[in-house]
Amino acid sequence: PFLIPCLLHCHITQNYLIQNMVILHCVYNNVAMSINPSIYHSYLGDRALHRAALFGKPDVVSLLLARGADVEALGQLGRTALMTAAECATDNRGVVAALCGAGAQVNSVSEDEDRDTALILACQYSTAGTVAALLDAGADIEQEDGRGEDIV
Repeated sequence: PFLIPCLLHCHITQNYLIQNMVILHCVYNNVAMSINPSIYHSYLGDRALHRAALFGKPDVVSLLLARGADVEALGQLGRTALMTAAECATDNRGVVAALCGAGAQVNSVSEDEDRDTALILACQYSTAGTVAALLDAGADIEQEDGRGEDIV
């Protein structure tokens, strides 16, 4: 009963901070047990898995995956949660490991005009730890983006 009004309120007000706090609170406190995390979209077009990946929360990512979140679901800009994790400005190797361990395709490309990979995004926005985790997972350093550029 508590969860639905909170999510509706967050969607109606489109308050990004409150919305993410509600998602994380519900997941941490097992409130979302009966909610399928793969079908929840924020007003930005992302799913709970994308938000947890962006915030660098490997425990929340693992919990959402255990509850059936789709590791390859597309969110904002046609990106997977792995791509979202790669954009995190902090060391996000724990999230990368959790997503890759669940079968995330490390060399998939975004469905926007940039056609970025997680590795290209990590090289632009993240830390050496995140880049190393993607390389360990088999990221292709020669794969090009939509502009014909790779990380080399």
